[in-house]
Amino acid sequence: MARFRILLAVIALAGTFSLRAQQAHNAVLTESAIRSMYIEHPDSCLGLLDRAEKGQMRTDIPGFRIETLRAMCYEIKGDYPAKEACLRRLLQNDSVRNNAERKLSATVMLAGVLDRENRYSEGIEACRQAIDLARRLGRKKDEAEMLSTMARISAGMKNDADADRYFRQAVAILQETKDVRDMAFLSTIYGEMMTFLIDTDRPKEALETARKRESLIGRMSKMPGPPPGYIDQQYGFLYAKMALLLANQGQDKEGAAIYRKYQALDFARSYTGRSYIVPYLLAAKRYSEVLENNSDCLREYLGDTISYDYLAMLQNQAAAYRGTGKYQLADAYMQRCYTVQDSITRREADGKASENAAKFNAKEKERRLAEKAAAEKRRNTILVISALTAVALLLLILLIVLRNRRRSKQDCGGHALISDKPIATMNSEDIAKGEATAETDKDYLAFRQMEAMIVEKELFLNPRLGREDIVKATGIGRNTIAPIIRKCSGCVNLNDYINRLRLEHAVKLMKSNRLYTIDSIAESSGFNSRSTFYRAFQNVFGMSPLQYLEIQKKENADSDNRQNPPEQ
Repeated sequence: MARFRILLAVIALAGTFSLRAQQAHNAVLTESAIRSMYIEHPDSCLGLLDRAEKGQMRTDIPGFRIETLRAMCYEIKGDYPAKEACLRRLLQNDSVRNNAERKLSATVMLAGVLDRENRYSEGIEACRQAIDLARRLGRKKDEAEMLSTMARISAGMKNDADADRYFRQAVAILQETKDVRDMAFLSTIYGEMMTFLIDTDRPKEALETARKRESLIGRMSKMPGPPPGYIDQQYGFLYAKMALLLANQGQDKEGAAIYRKYQALDFARSYTGRSYIVPYLLAAKRYSEVLENNSDCLREYLGDTISYDYLAMLQNQAAAYRGTGKYQLADAYMQRCYTVQDSITRREADGKASENAAKFNAKEKERRLAEKAAAEKRRNTILVISALTAVALLLLILLIVLRNRRRSKQDCGGHALISDKPIATMNSEDIAKGEATAETDKDYLAFRQMEAMIVEKELFLNPRLGREDIVKATGIGRNTIAPIIRKCSGCVNLNDYINRLRLEHAVKLMKSNRLYTIDSIAESSGFNSRSTFYRAFQNVFGMSPLQYLEIQKKENADSDNRQNPPEQ
């Protein structure tokens, strides 16, 4: 009877400590759930993926897909070092390494990340590996994408001859395609090539490339697949750029002809279209049309008038009045420009101080919560170890009792009722797990403190930020940063981790400042160049920043119409 009571006590104690683990497994995380929310809530998705990987949530997502989803989240956050770390782990995963299709996809993404980080030699090597895989699999689109990436890298390295050669090879691969998706990517290559030719003072070749792109867009317009408004918008961006290029080359008649094509588009009557054509109108000295378009934009402007977008409109207005000889009006608008510029400077200084204070308070709160959570975790670890120790002692007592009874029966001439086989007790691995958890908590706190310092000082907005800058700012040892990042965030290196904040910062600017210029957004977010920002944005959202802004403005306009319906 006593043996029965002891066994019941052991079973009850073990059941109590298994209840918590069982509850943690009730939720099931699916890939579709992550995909439905990662754009708006990348940090929450990263937390869920971490819990699933640690076994704290049930999931049907394979390990290599968890890394892919993490990379998607880091892309949204603009944390390119973190994305690079995910991709490198993917390439070490047997499910990816032994599958050519998956390996190609991961290598293509890795090459794009290295290009955005301006890590030229590594980027070119990744491109070459991807090209070899693409050729073996017959994936022309991936091969063309890697060639265009190598062209951009070569242009960044001022190797214009190599850049030109890679662009032309990429075009040659896709120019005969009948797939509308491949044609859309070829159009993107033409656009990048046109920009490269303009930057290298080759306007004639840039115009030839523009004509090829125009023909390509025309073929796409006759095919199913492009979303509504896509073709019209593509023509709009192309014609505005072509008209400006022709005007700058003194080909006024040709530029005017392209401008007439532009005017026939729905895009030309949109808010973005009216503002996008102003540089051509100024170059063509069509000042009355500048004033008409620009005045409409100023009247429709619903954003903050203390902003660079509003400042640009005022500057265009001043230039147009100066062109028409109305110098007093031009001077009046320039005075407004100076006032707005001074207000922007003051507000940026004040805003930076209050923003830093708010960030500091938020991070302090987060740090305290993290410390509290770490302490709670340590207490739970100690309780679990103590409970397991108690279970082991109970089992040991039970073993002693049973052996004593066996010996007693033997002494009395009876027979042993139990076996001499020892009962298993808690082993050293259970205790080691508790020690490892405590060590992880220590590293996690160091990581959170480092991250707080980086965000508070906005170090990530410096495009030339390096390891030594972080060491000086945070005081963390130079050789300690990488292991902490790998352990606590999944990043491979510091560069990957720093870039995580940049795209998230850019999206916030675009949402809060409707008419921010793309160049100012890219520069304010720590990107090295406009093209780097464009490629990052295109890879995440499947559209250019300008397209994203247009959609945002349309949604805002629809919301305003719903709130303020027109009078009947």
